[in-house]
Amino acid sequence: MKREWFAVLGVGLLVMFGGGTALFGTSFWASPLRAVQGVLLIAGGIVFVWGGRGEVRYGLEPIRLIGLGNVALGGVVILNGVSTLLGGLPSETAALTAALAA
Repeated sequence: MKREWFAVLGVGLLVMFGGGTALFGTSFWASPLRAVQGVLLIAGGIVFVWGGRGEVRYGLEPIRLIGLGNVALGGVVILNGVSTLLGGLPSETAALTAALAA
C-alpha cells in the first residue's frame, strides 16, 4: 500500500468517528473502556494522516507513525473484545462491530 493511502485512511477514520458522534451522541464517553477506544481511534487517525503525508513528528519517521496508527487500531479491536467479554455489548453487535473494524 502506498504511504499516501494511509492519510486517506486516517481522514476516513476521523470523519467516521465525528459522524458517529454527531449521529449517536457522546454517551459512550461515560464508559471508561469506550472512552479509551475513542481516544485510540482519534489518535490512530491523526498519526495515519501524519505518516501518510510523510511528516516527521516527535522524531518518528512516517513508517513508524503508520505503525503507531496500526497499534492504536489494534487496541480498539482488543478493547472491543474485552468489553464484549465483560458484558458491555451483546454478542450480535460485537460481531458486527468487529467485522466493520476489520
